[in-house]
Amino acid sequence: MKLIFRETDGVTGNRLTFGDGAIPDGSYFRRVGRRIIGETTLRLSAAGPTDDLDVTGISTVFIDTSSNNVILGGTIGGTNGQVLRVVVHDKTNNATIENEEGSGNQDFFLHAGADEILTGEYGGWVFVNDGGDHWHDASHAKHV
Repeated sequence: MKLIFRETDGVTGNRLTFGDGAIPDGSYFRRVGRRIIGETTLRLSAAGPTDDLDVTGISTVFIDTSSNNVILGGTIGGTNGQVLRVVVHDKTNNATIENEEGSGNQDFFLHAGADEILTGEYGGWVFVNDGGDHWHDASHAKHV
């Protein structure tokens, strides 16, 4: 089965095979029931703090700490019900998510109510946007 889609500029003819899923810009499509869901990734490596990362249409942020510590304090562009996965894929330096940073447009509300730092380890977080200016940590059922 092939999926034919249109780019925003109206150009047609791009084809994607469901078994493949790869698109050069890093996004991919997956089939869920009868719906096709597009997912797009973003890489973050700036030292920060980054309080206004644009996550419009983004489902996964990969944090790269190979050159420096990375601090993420907030976003812009999140929408009601949007799920955002933040994944540390290089553990050379620290990755920090700031809790209720205040200067971020859409703040992170972490389960323990404090900043979380991954120091020399892999890991990540799953957040859900409440339709306002908040990302709620859905990674933990309780403080661990």
